[in-house]
Amino acid sequence: MLQAHLALYSFANGQISASLKLMYRALYLALLCSGDSHPDIALYYVSMLRSLVYVVTHVDGSCGG
Repeated sequence: MLQAHLALYSFANGQISASLKLMYRALYLALLCSGDSHPDIALYYVSMLRSLVYVVTHVDGSCGG
């Protein structure tokens, strides 16, 4: 799951586009390896992808309140 960790590091460094690409790639590889009923797939959807997509769609670029 190196790609997922790279995605989180990219996200923390403000590279939102790169982090989304890496996260979707990690999800694709996890689906290929373990299938869609594996618990890790739910982890990707619920915790990681949702957070990244929320930031991309709801942050207007301002820093603070």
